Amino acid sequence: MYLKMVTVRESQDSDKEWVFPCWNWLDTHLGLCETICEIFTVGRRLISRPKLPKVIMQSSGLWIMDITGSDWSNEEDPLHLSFIFFGNQNHKKLLLQVTGKAIQIKDELADIGSLYKVQVTGPHSELKQPWHLDLLHMKHTGTKEEMYLAFDCLFNPNEDKCVELPALYADQEPLPVVEYSINLYTGDLKKADATGEAYLCIQGERTNSGKRWLNSRNSLITFARGQVKQ
Repeated sequence: MYLKMVTVRESQDSDKEWVFPCWNWLDTHLGLCETICEIFTVGRRLISRPKLPKVIMQSSGLWIMDITGSDWSNEEDPLHLSFIFFGNQNHKKLLLQVTGKAIQIKDELADIGSLYKVQVTGPHSELKQPWHLDLLHMKHTGTKEEMYLAFDCLFNPNEDKCVELPALYADQEPLPVVEYSINLYTGDLKKADATGEAYLCIQGERTNSGKRWLNSRNSLITFARGQVKQ
């Protein structure tokens, strides 16, 4: 059995559902009375696409985006985050300054085409305290399309983090969310070892994973000669 995802409605009358992706084989666990795995939600979406006149569906409009997280009360030193919206034609990067528990922005996200994922990086300045990104709620004023992306991500001091989630449309399967385990093999040649800053960027058919730093902000990573770094 291959489990793609689980969707959960809060009630029969609800017009939204929570999405729990899995994208994994469960064959080896069938018939066993045990916990196979835990799957976590990536957010909430509309159950059906809004029915609007064709003229309205093709018209331009704004994405109204509400970002919620833990309280950031220092207005003199706001939290700096980058939100990158990827579409099938292009992508757009918005630089945001967060204060308080919530912030609302409005943008057309013009020329990116159909949105398929959102990537968050930051902060660019050093954090003095941890900050938790809870949710990104997006609603389009023209098409009435709506999605809730549950990032549930903690940004810690001295850490460069990059997280992303797929767009959640009523009539489309979300892109798989995949975690990779990476081993770096250092050669056994003379002077093959190194110490410094390093990051990975995985390129796919559509786009890339963004910079995933292997070292923390205030420390270096060491690659020993003839060793494996996981």
